Amino acid sequence: MYNILMKRTIVLSEYQPRLFPADALCEATAQRLWQHHARLVSVDFPSPKTAGQWQLTAQGWAGIVPVAPDLTLVLRPKVAIAHLLQMVDLVYDLQSFQLLRGTVPALTVPEFYEHLAILLAQRTVDRCRHGLHRPYQRHEAATAFVRGRLHIVELLRRPVPMTLPCIYHEQAVDVVDNRILRWTLERILQSDLGRDVAPSRMRSTVHDALRSLRSVVALQPFTAVDCRNRRYTRLNADYAQLHALCAFFLEASGPSHFPGDTESVPFVVNMAQLYEQFVAAWLQRYLPAIWLLQIQERHALSDQLHF
Repeated sequence: MYNILMKRTIVLSEYQPRLFPADALCEATAQRLWQHHARLVSVDFPSPKTAGQWQLTAQGWAGIVPVAPDLTLVLRPKVAIAHLLQMVDLVYDLQSFQLLRGTVPALTVPEFYEHLAILLAQRTVDRCRHGLHRPYQRHEAATAFVRGRLHIVELLRRPVPMTLPCIYHEQAVDVVDNRILRWTLERILQSDLGRDVAPSRMRSTVHDALRSLRSVVALQPFTAVDCRNRRYTRLNADYAQLHALCAFFLEASGPSHFPGDTESVPFVVNMAQLYEQFVAAWLQRYLPAIWLLQIQERHALSDQLHF
């Protein structure tokens, strides 16, 4: 567990180079940043070009990157966090973000992350209090008495049946809808903010949600793709926004691995990609019906040239 007393935070703004004295970063930390996070941050080592200083430049990403036990980078987007909220709101179809607008006009990137994590955790706690989704699942088992209906084909295969093969349906809470919630909340706890030793509202709220899930829902890895295009009924319609939030966190936290590993999970958003998705989502919602929108249309000018 990281020692919060020894931790430093460096804030970088999108595409704005920032210089640091040569003794501000140790060689091992700089090497780690360059090797593992080059797509997020450009690292220029001390040289005559940089006047003997370190130069770090955020590369079009916004979020929180744990580099070492004593160093965390906060990548700040060029747009205001309030605008970032609106973009994420439209792309992920989260009308619930309207509750946040106007109340937090000066959010920082960590506060932005915490607000979304608290929103997901609180909604999960509310769902647990009202009862998790429990769809009926089909079971086939041999019982001493008839349960559901007899499995006639299986019954005829047995010369002298001592038990009765039955087909029945039973409600189950350990289903994918609920496993997605648990996996995402576990990932949030493994983030750099979730691992800090100082008490926080976000961590306590996430723990409250997990306390209700861990005893009844198995831990299974998921990706953002698993959270999309799921089927909902009137019984689990509220899961649509929960899973949309899960998709946002899983997409921003990188490759999935089981919680418990020593490496902290980053939280980063590709701003160029998010803006493209925002424009597409806005056009889909507000474009007049006489127009047809084709997202990511691809045209070949030659065998090697496309646009």
